[in-house]
Amino acid sequence: MKRTFQFICILLFSLTACEYENIEDLKPTVNFDNCKTDRVSFQTDIEPIFKQNCSTSGCHNSGSFNGDFSTYAGIKAGVDDNNKIKQRVVIRKDMPASAPLPDCEIRKLTTWLDAGAPNN
Repeated sequence: MKRTFQFICILLFSLTACEYENIEDLKPTVNFDNCKTDRVSFQTDIEPIFKQNCSTSGCHNSGSFNGDFSTYAGIKAGVDDNNKIKQRVVIRKDMPASAPLPDCEIRKLTTWLDAGAPNN
């Protein structure tokens, strides 16, 4: 019994003592980026981002003091106001308040803004 306990302790110690030196080698080298930004549409790509992250209760919903991002007109007003949306979401990344948007959503939003924020 004592030998079994010693063997288990040695085995556990040896397993916990192992460490891989170069963690970067464990990451996949193939880039599977599925972020399509060649044809960004307000209705398909941009509006869902705003609905999920911005036009929620207490943030930028209808009647909000901070602006109404529940409609294209409200979002466009935020774009036209010294490019406030690009400054806060893309450059400073301090909005949405919960956490910055994922890189793909930021790239889509940037593409849409650079195209003049069309209602397409």
